[in-house]
Amino acid sequence: MKTETRLYASLRQLLDEKEASLIIGAAPPTLRKSRCTGELFGLPAPKYLKLGRTIRYQASVLNDWLESLEGYSIQPIGSKDDD
Repeated sequence: MKTETRLYASLRQLLDEKEASLIIGAAPPTLRKSRCTGELFGLPAPKYLKLGRTIRYQASVLNDWLESLEGYSIQPIGSKDDD
């Protein structure tokens, strides 16, 4: 495979904040906060790339992060089930 083809294929796997938030199920402001705190839903936040002033998430990293949540019960704070 040509170098340009590999590079293009890897760049297609980079998601912006909005796309990542749709996959994870968290609002973009929640993702922004997780980059500062290092936590998302009380767990280690997914890794991200900072390219200049642009933030990108690798699709494979998000998939691995979601798979690592298997067995956790995640509910937003203040949901109706909190009693």
